[in-house]
Amino acid sequence: MLLNITYCYLLLLSFQCKKLCQVINNKEWKKNRNLHAICILDMILNNSFEEPYNKFAPEGPVPIISKSIAKSRLTKKFSEITDLDVQSNYDKFNNLLNKKENSK
Repeated sequence: MLLNITYCYLLLLSFQCKKLCQVINNKEWKKNRNLHAICILDMILNNSFEEPYNKFAPEGPVPIISKSIAKSRLTKKFSEITDLDVQSNYDKFNNLLNKKENSK
């Protein structure tokens, strides 16, 4: 897949991602960070950048995003990709179990 991301958006995303890379040992912060990362990945896959990711990250902590808002932003393309990945991991796991059962 060839991504057509302009330099400006690439720069903005790098600042957003840098803010998400902070090391904080707080479970709720990590969940929030992961929701932001999923939204950013979805926008990269679709080459469409919406607020708040189309401008520089605000000063201070990462803004809180609710799970329902993050899910509502996700596109079909992201869901298809993640479903395929989960299915392939599931198939690999089943194949491994079958090999162990056959070796007994």
